[in-house]
Amino acid sequence: MGFSGSRGTEYIGAFYTGRLANGSLIDRPVLIQAGRHYFGSLYWGDYSYTSLDPVDGSFWTVQLYAEMLSPLDPCPPQTGCARWGTWVGKINK
Repeated sequence: MGFSGSRGTEYIGAFYTGRLANGSLIDRPVLIQAGRHYFGSLYWGDYSYTSLDPVDGSFWTVQLYAEMLSPLDPCPPQTGCARWGTWVGKINK
């Protein structure tokens, strides 16, 4: 399962978790892309997908994370502007 997540000390990042082939659970969610900046908007979550690779049995996950604003951006995060990035990660079996 892939998802976006954060904590009080971390920006919104991309994670995955799941169950191993032997049935045991992954101890804690695995960070695949750390958030890079504050995200000041209510709009979130259009892109999230996890799929099995039929060739080698691995998984691919596509997740959002909070991206850094450009120094040239005319809208600072305090005004509600935000940037997000899309991360594609391979999860090996």
